[in-house]
Amino acid sequence: MKHQTTNPIAARYETGQRLRRFETLWETASAEKKRQVLPLVNQAVMGFFAGGPSASAKPLDAAIGVLFNGSESVRPHPWGMPLVATPSARLLDSAAGRVTLTITQLYTIPEKAPSATEFFVSGKPGTTLYTASTSAVAQQFKAFPQEIVFPLPNLEDDVTLFVEVDAGADQGQNIADRLVNLALAKNLKPRLAALENSVEPSVVHLLGILKKLAAGEPLETDFPGLKLLLDAEAAAKNAPLWGKKTAGQFWLMLNKAPVRLLAPKAVESGKPLPLVIALHGSGGSENMFFDTYGAGKIMRLCEERGWLLLTLRNGAGLSALPEMLAELGKLYSYDTKRVFLTGHSMGAAMAVQAAQANPKVFAAVAVLGGGGAVRNAPDTLPPFLVGAGASDFGKPMAQSLAKALKTECKIYPDCEHLTVVQDALDDVIRFFEQPNRR
Repeated sequence: MKHQTTNPIAARYETGQRLRRFETLWETASAEKKRQVLPLVNQAVMGFFAGGPSASAKPLDAAIGVLFNGSESVRPHPWGMPLVATPSARLLDSAAGRVTLTITQLYTIPEKAPSATEFFVSGKPGTTLYTASTSAVAQQFKAFPQEIVFPLPNLEDDVTLFVEVDAGADQGQNIADRLVNLALAKNLKPRLAALENSVEPSVVHLLGILKKLAAGEPLETDFPGLKLLLDAEAAAKNAPLWGKKTAGQFWLMLNKAPVRLLAPKAVESGKPLPLVIALHGSGGSENMFFDTYGAGKIMRLCEERGWLLLTLRNGAGLSALPEMLAELGKLYSYDTKRVFLTGHSMGAAMAVQAAQANPKVFAAVAVLGGGGAVRNAPDTLPPFLVGAGASDFGKPMAQSLAKALKTECKIYPDCEHLTVVQDALDDVIRFFEQPNRR
């Protein structure tokens, strides 16, 4: 297996995992702590654009170390921070018997392993996975990569491995941990082969993800492989598991565009629900608003309110938005008077374009950390919320947009281009909740 830093997609996945942990800590961090880590976050963001995902991981790890508040079970240790635990595949036949975890580093550091380092691999609570530990590995793990091989149970499930690194039983200190998602399926190979015959767009889309998971190819985020397999099999039989008042998260194609959809529990009522469409920034995908931007904060806010959430990859489908919404309406009933749009950075510019192309579709629009040219008269557009971080390189664009729209640009203190989304989302949802937006 290649060293993780040589594969940009693998590095992107690992950076995403670090970003989630950072964002979880950021949510409750004090203003003083936020100011303290802002240079590191700016370094991570600029590193992503200039040097690729692996350039972001080290400053993010440093920021996590600063924000650590003692409430987590793991106390970050410099040697443990760059560790990566990669399974031989993330979708396996349940009869495979064994799985290999390759332990390596995302970036190199001068710090050495504690003298009594131990690795433990177990199932997350609620699973029945085999528990394994290695002992006296301090010498072994001075060089990378290293492999840990252990058996798997013969079951069919989406499971999570918990990889824990301790500084020895006598010290009793957890210095690093990683969650590794796996999917176990019975008769995997023939089931994937059967899907090859389908031309249904969502099946083709899902099969592409499944084949990569089964081949051990790195992907940008975690996927529930068994769920995607079951979704694909049902869709291939023209009986998709999404729609028909079914709640859940779904990866599918709408009007030839890859999307990720949250159908909250409220869909079970069959009543029309508000709909939020979210557009990510540069380098992201339809998964970004679900997995990052506050570790999926907008997803939680929409679930709490019973709102549908739809995210698009690079704005794909916006040019034929009415057709996409018509397809969505066949699956879930949405309130046509409460369709909201939000976008960050590049997604902010796309949101401005989409609002001007379809001014009567959206009840309100929120753009963060960016802007775009305004061609329409402001009074013909839906209401806009415009925001930027105090240390946000997108602030001038947001301020220019606000001026053109004759509205205010709200500046969020102690945050920059990325963290402004997490800090502003509560205001965004409150803005959408205001009655009679049109």
